[in-house]
Amino acid sequence: SFMRVSKLNFGMILDADLCATRYVEMEAPLVAPDNIFPDAVARTSSGRTKQIEFHGEIKLRTRQQLHDLSSIALRSHSISATDTQSLSSKVAHLAEVDLAGNLLWEWNVVWDL
Repeated sequence: SFMRVSKLNFGMILDADLCATRYVEMEAPLVAPDNIFPDAVARTSSGRTKQIEFHGEIKLRTRQQLHDLSSIALRSHSISATDTQSLSSKVAHLAEVDLAGNLLWEWNVVWDL
């Protein structure tokens, strides 16, 4: 059988930038300023719309600082390769990296981490 090239997922490279998208620095802009997600609403049972609130963003960020963690989870990020040079300074201190559900097909790529 054949597949269209546009439908194929070639994956992403696990590098420092990918880790930065998952584990945001404290100085990064807030996702929900004033505890409200901009342009995000939920429909109530009566059919009205209500803005989605997000409390505790700062507290969550303090617990998710990459340099303080001993293990991280990067599940289902379509990771197919790694950039060990980029990662060496960011994740050398980690004891565990959860890569379940990714596109890694060779154990050597995982071993290089």
